[in-house]
Amino acid sequence: MLAKDLINRIERNGLLDQDIIEALRQQLEQGGARVTPEAVAKLLVDNGQLTSFQASKLIGELRSDQYAQPDAVDDVDLLAGVQDDASEVVEVVEADPLEVEAVPVQAVGASFGATVADPSQSSAGAASSGTATPNRPMPNRPKSSRKKPPPTKSVWDSFKIYGYLTIIALLLFLGFGLYWWLNRETADAFIGRANEAYDQANHQVAQDGYNSFLEEFGDDNEYSSLARVRVVMTELYKAASFKQQPEEAVRIAKEKLPSIAEEKGMNEERGNLAQLLVDIAENLARAAGRATETPAKEALLGTLDEHRELMDNPLYMTGTLRATLAGQINSVEEARERVKRDINRNKRLDAAESSMKTALDQKGTKEAYDTRKALLRDFPELQDNERLETLIQRACEIQQTLVQSSSKLPETATSAAESDSLKSIVLTSLSGSSAPDMRGETLYIRAGGSIMAFDGLNGALKWRKFVGFAKNLDPIRLEDGLGVLLNDSNTLEVLRCDADSGDVVWRSQIGEPFNEPVAIKDDIYVTTRSGRLLLIDAESGDAKWATQIPQGLETAPGVDDRKGRLYLPGNHSNLYLINTRDGSAIESLYTEHAEGTVSVPPVPLFGHVFVIENAGSDYANIHILRVDEKGEQLKVAQDPIRLVGNVRVSPVVQGRRLIVLTDRGQVKVLDIEISSENDQVSVVASLPPFYDQPTATEMAVGGSAMWITGTRVGRYELQIHVGQVIRDWSLHELDQCIGKPFISDDTLVYARILRGTSAIRVTAAMPKTGEEIWKTDVGVPVAAIRPAEGAVHAITNQAVLYELDRETIAQGSTKAPLENAGSRNVAARFVTPVEMEKDRVAFLDEGRGETILIYDPNRTTEKLRQIPLRLTAGKPNGGMVFSGDGLFLTVDSGRALLINWQTGAVKATP
Repeated sequence: MLAKDLINRIERNGLLDQDIIEALRQQLEQGGARVTPEAVAKLLVDNGQLTSFQASKLIGELRSDQYAQPDAVDDVDLLAGVQDDASEVVEVVEADPLEVEAVPVQAVGASFGATVADPSQSSAGAASSGTATPNRPMPNRPKSSRKKPPPTKSVWDSFKIYGYLTIIALLLFLGFGLYWWLNRETADAFIGRANEAYDQANHQVAQDGYNSFLEEFGDDNEYSSLARVRVVMTELYKAASFKQQPEEAVRIAKEKLPSIAEEKGMNEERGNLAQLLVDIAENLARAAGRATETPAKEALLGTLDEHRELMDNPLYMTGTLRATLAGQINSVEEARERVKRDINRNKRLDAAESSMKTALDQKGTKEAYDTRKALLRDFPELQDNERLETLIQRACEIQQTLVQSSSKLPETATSAAESDSLKSIVLTSLSGSSAPDMRGETLYIRAGGSIMAFDGLNGALKWRKFVGFAKNLDPIRLEDGLGVLLNDSNTLEVLRCDADSGDVVWRSQIGEPFNEPVAIKDDIYVTTRSGRLLLIDAESGDAKWATQIPQGLETAPGVDDRKGRLYLPGNHSNLYLINTRDGSAIESLYTEHAEGTVSVPPVPLFGHVFVIENAGSDYANIHILRVDEKGEQLKVAQDPIRLVGNVRVSPVVQGRRLIVLTDRGQVKVLDIEISSENDQVSVVASLPPFYDQPTATEMAVGGSAMWITGTRVGRYELQIHVGQVIRDWSLHELDQCIGKPFISDDTLVYARILRGTSAIRVTAAMPKTGEEIWKTDVGVPVAAIRPAEGAVHAITNQAVLYELDRETIAQGSTKAPLENAGSRNVAARFVTPVEMEKDRVAFLDEGRGETILIYDPNRTTEKLRQIPLRLTAGKPNGGMVFSGDGLFLTVDSGRALLINWQTGAVKATP
């Protein structure tokens, strides 16, 4: 059968599914042998399971053996002559002249639905052009004389009616379910891919995926809300990652966040959104901090303030999330405050620069300096600002030009002042042996408003001169002690006096307050508070030159005599380099020190200049400058060295070392290593501070040891090899040392105020052990004076009796007391003595724990009686009266005590 061959051929070529082919075979068995291959091909073409070309080719190959005519038409329309009505029976004409009755064929499943005519009619109808009608007679073709049999009803017709309906209904039902299931699976796949990209921070891919999901599944899907939220989130993430323009993220957030604020999907993204908002704020704060121009900073800060409003919205950041992110939010706020401070700083800098330029145009360097300092107080980070440095350099140049020669020279006189004609007697008490190596040496101690000169050999007082209380200016030794330079702050004069007699050699009338002078060989440099720098000849007292500095001066200059240069700090801001030959200014350096912070002269040493600034109440800085071979071209050499406490005494130079002492007792030993390529100055030894409060300290240095005075006297070893200053011994705890200690090879001389008294004791001691050589007590207040035969008797409040005769008055001091009623180390305070009888005097000694001492002033014996008081009714307030019954002593409780001076019995009175 040709129809069966056609099905086999279709199977071999794999043109249809195997299920359809099996169905065709079953239907073919039911239809019988009358089913033509053309009918099968027609049905397959109508149902879209074969193309017209495939059907024509298959039929052509199948019929190629039967059609032997050479003139056969190649392109045969297999569909011509086939009627669409599947129920109509069409006459089929075979190639032979026999008549064959057509058999209807019913389609399998949904594939077949029509009866196909005999291929001879189809072929005839398709002859030539393919447009001939099926009823058109073909030439030279015999016609059948038989009549058409009546049509018979095929089983295929009933199958088509009920089968189609059943199959269609089933397919519709299954199709709807399949469509719903397939759509659901596709939505999960879509959202899964987008979520995966989102979790991996592949924001562009995620955004495309969420947009595709919304296009495919619309806005009503269960994932649509999350997709809409994450579309906005991905936009924000992308904008936040572009840190060069952080304001773009704020723009997107303000524009897009309101559209998703109420979305259900926000519940899942609220934590991410809160973190993202904080990240955007951090980007804004960092960008504002990096911006160099003030307008850019202000614009970014304004954008940050707008963004903070979004962060304050509870729809975007809940209170719980704000608490969780509090650390980052606080960091943003701190960064915001820094940016605000930077903006304010920049504005202040612009204003300060303008103000300084205006001041410098009028040569107002002080105003320019003050403007800069006021700015740096609020913004210390502008310390090295280039714009300010340029203006400061200009100010220094102006300062140099303002240094002018002065014609205001001091007058010199050789006569003594009128006050020197007044005679005074100093009560002194000497004891001990002598110090041979101090023979011919004169020592000078300032006590109160007076300068006292002592013989170094035995401690005898040579002379005393009053110089005033205005300023504590120490005497200055000249020519190794042969002369002394005194500073009379009362008469505003500088005096040179003879070492032995104290006679005035010359007086230079400065005429205004001045600072402690500096003596270098034959030259004396004096600075005044108004800014005058004077050079005075040490021999004659004549002024060589005077220079007016455009600032006030608070200390003497540091002098480099070999290079002919001196370094003079103004009372603020500047260090002046002056030529010692004529006082002309060479240059000016801005050191930035404040008024009152430089108390000691600078120290030039081995190509360096050390300027010590008391920068705070409890610390000081040693500024290290470097100069060239000429002592010029001042510049900062290295960072300052910090000290604990202030420096009030000049450092000591020992070779290439500089020893510095503070008022807290700290010691720093600095060494200069010239061959070093980097920092040439280093600290080689130090002593930690041992005072908690500022204390008047002084020092003397000799060899590898130093002696420090303050509230005690101590010896210290300079152990450079271990980098320490080690204490050896200390004496006289809680006594207050005064003046500068003096050290020779075998003698150390120092002065102190004895604890609990106003008495001054000058002591010469062994330098290594502190063992006393001699001592002299001076300045003990007089308690009583009584006339005696040819003399005057004076009793001090140490109960020491002195006789003032003609010789003593002529010499101006006593040699020794007639009687020393106290012990070796007197440290007591006595009230005014009370005369009991003509041969008895009573003293109340509060320093001994309320003890009454009774003496006979006319005899050189020890005390007659010592009455210790054990008082429970109060403490004595200093009032004591003698009566026939004894001594009445008043106490601070308002009561009086009656004391029997013979028995010591104490009776209280109402």
